[in-house]
Amino acid sequence: MRKRDNETKENRRRFLDRNYIVFILSLVIAVILWIGVSMFQTTEVDMTFQNIPVRVPFEGSMPANNGLELFGETEYTVDVTVSGKSYILNDSNFSSKLEAAVSLSNVRDAGTYTLPVIVTCSDTNVEITNVTRATVSLYFDETIERDYEVVEEIVEKEGYELPEGYTRENPRLSTDTVTLVGPSLEMGRIFSVRARVELDKELTGTESFQSEIMFYGSNSVLLTRSQVQNVTVKNEDGVTVTLPVSITTTLKPTVDFTGLPAYYRQHPVEYTTDPDMLTVIIPANDSDTFNAKEIKIGTIDFSEIDNVSRDYTFSLEGQNYTFREETKSVRVHIDMSSMAKRWLTVAVDLTDVTMPEGAELVTQSISSVQVIGPEASVMAQGIGNDEAYAVPQLDDVELHAGVNTVPVKIYLRTLTDAWVRGTYSVEIRVTE
Repeated sequence: MRKRDNETKENRRRFLDRNYIVFILSLVIAVILWIGVSMFQTTEVDMTFQNIPVRVPFEGSMPANNGLELFGETEYTVDVTVSGKSYILNDSNFSSKLEAAVSLSNVRDAGTYTLPVIVTCSDTNVEITNVTRATVSLYFDETIERDYEVVEEIVEKEGYELPEGYTRENPRLSTDTVTLVGPSLEMGRIFSVRARVELDKELTGTESFQSEIMFYGSNSVLLTRSQVQNVTVKNEDGVTVTLPVSITTTLKPTVDFTGLPAYYRQHPVEYTTDPDMLTVIIPANDSDTFNAKEIKIGTIDFSEIDNVSRDYTFSLEGQNYTFREETKSVRVHIDMSSMAKRWLTVAVDLTDVTMPEGAELVTQSISSVQVIGPEASVMAQGIGNDEAYAVPQLDDVELHAGVNTVPVKIYLRTLTDAWVRGTYSVEIRVTE
């Protein structure tokens, strides 16, 4: 029994001896690690910090106060190598302590300046040993604004085609001038401006294109983009170039008639034109006109036609289309000399006329009203003064106190192949 107790005590002692050794070993290892880490953190190291922005303090600077502006490249970065304690450089916020900047104190005039990059660190325990960029180039100049006349520049490239019979007319630009804004030096290189359109497809109708604005120097030399890289076009919508495409066709000139008697709606008035055909340039998109055989050049009022042979002249200027003719007008010849004329005294009819209050018809009848038509109709027995009647036209007349002259319209009762020539009026008195 005593022997068993002794063995138990011996086992406990051995166990405690082993834990003590483990504790001592752990303590030694921890001290070694702490010494190692401490030595690493305090070791001098070199570390490179990339893409540190270069600050350009333009606001309130010497060039800004002299009316200059900064153009071109202004966004620069540098890589900075710093020497210092490891624990300092490994701080995640250390890069914010670095600042790269240039001084503008010596910039007084327009031009390109090569300025040194000055890098500083707010932590005085480190040393800046290297900077990847020693200088930056900055361009200063005065901004000016100028208007230039713009003309088209049409470039025909591979793939462009105009079908046979089609014609490309003179281009139309959405504006005659453009406003350019940029540095004085670059603006001084620009002598002219063109709106360039490159054609690389078939044109079968009028089309509009958004152009590219091109700058030209002296002797019409195209300026490279680097020569005018800071010049901008102020026109917000740019310049649109419209290329009208037309087709040439031959059409017969015709006229319309107003006040047409019923008979002539079924039996058109005969007339001749000189020239009898017109060569017309029409938009290629206007398929209706292209498929037509006639073109209207004017209108003739039947109330102007007398029982004579007469010519009417219509100018081709101001028409909707372009005419490729030496002549500038068309003569329309109408021969009504075979017609008869009769003079009637026509009564004024107020049956369908609402007279204003205080208004009184002064003229009861109109004499010498000319009625023209075939002799068999106009001179027929039974055709007399009752054949026609006059109706005052008050819709577009503003009556005033006193006697007013009011136009009338003459109506024929039975004659469908005759017409009234001339204009007539009556007097209406208005009392207050």
